Amino acid sequence: MKPSENDDQIKAGRKAGGSKGMALLLTLAIITLMVATVVGIHQRIRSGRAMPFAYGLRMELYHMASSGIQAAMAVLAQDRADSEVDSVQEDWADPLFLKKIASAVPFESGEVILAIDDELGKVQINALVKQPEGQQFNPVQKRLWDRLLLYFKDQLGNPEMDFQAENIIDALKDWMDTGEGDTLSGLGGAESDYYRSLDPPYTCKNAPMTHLSELALVKGISSELLAALGGIAEISKHLTVHGVSQSSGSAPEFKGKININTAGLPVLAALLPVGEQGLAQAIYDFRADRSENTFLHDLSDPNWYRQAPGCRHLRIDPELITLSSDIFRIDATAVIESARLKITAVVARQKDESTGKWACKVLSWHPG
Repeated sequence: MKPSENDDQIKAGRKAGGSKGMALLLTLAIITLMVATVVGIHQRIRSGRAMPFAYGLRMELYHMASSGIQAAMAVLAQDRADSEVDSVQEDWADPLFLKKIASAVPFESGEVILAIDDELGKVQINALVKQPEGQQFNPVQKRLWDRLLLYFKDQLGNPEMDFQAENIIDALKDWMDTGEGDTLSGLGGAESDYYRSLDPPYTCKNAPMTHLSELALVKGISSELLAALGGIAEISKHLTVHGVSQSSGSAPEFKGKININTAGLPVLAALLPVGEQGLAQAIYDFRADRSENTFLHDLSDPNWYRQAPGCRHLRIDPELITLSSDIFRIDATAVIESARLKITAVVARQKDESTGKWACKVLSWHPG
């Protein structure tokens, strides 16, 4: 191997190979953020003898999981200060690193299990409708959905679960667009007249989705299809309702760019041209390729995927991909013996212009 190539590989794997300095800073930050809260929680739990045991246990689990969310946000803020590129090669995506961070807090009993997922490594549902008008298809996103549903259809391999991808895409667009007129989006479209005819009846939203559970309300997306795809919990690994930004006219806009450095296998397949989906696995494996604790490949060039075996000829629409993210999903599960409680938070990294420091803002918070 040439010396220059060796240097590149070392640089590419530096984050995973040994970020002791970062780990130390993060541990100090986490202890500062969390110890006061945790000590106060335990004192209240001990003093509340009259409190029913089950309620007290749930409160302890809740606050432990909340502390885990704070710890994960500290990890993400530090990461953004260190690098503008986000990938599966970074500490925040490493379960072992997150375990060390969670274990740095001296809970009297139990543990917190952390997981961080990049929301911009997913297909952004709301980007299917072109903004700010909110009435027309975004053609690039429509083609992405064609390929995504084609991938899912091939993976199901069940003739009884046949569905028309075009009809589902039309219905999704009508559910989210701002029009309630007579013109439907193709043969599969539906507005409130259709939904009011159902039992029980409801109206078409005609606005961006705010939760993935809305998928179950859309024409053509049956409960059987959702179940075959693993339900909302599995779909949430590949789809998101987050990713809004401000357009030049200050109206909310979903750009729909996907972080190719963190996208899951179905999303990578959807990014590839029709007929090339089989190469998604090669890209997925190339991205994670490592020798011992060192990642072998640099992911800071948006065309890195062409270096994967058999992929030199590929071209992914640059309008679809990015290398960075600022919206993440954090799962923090608190466990004490057989009792557990999970909190899921979606956070956005933001820079404080007055201090120049990065921090995380909570966009949604769902205790389990």
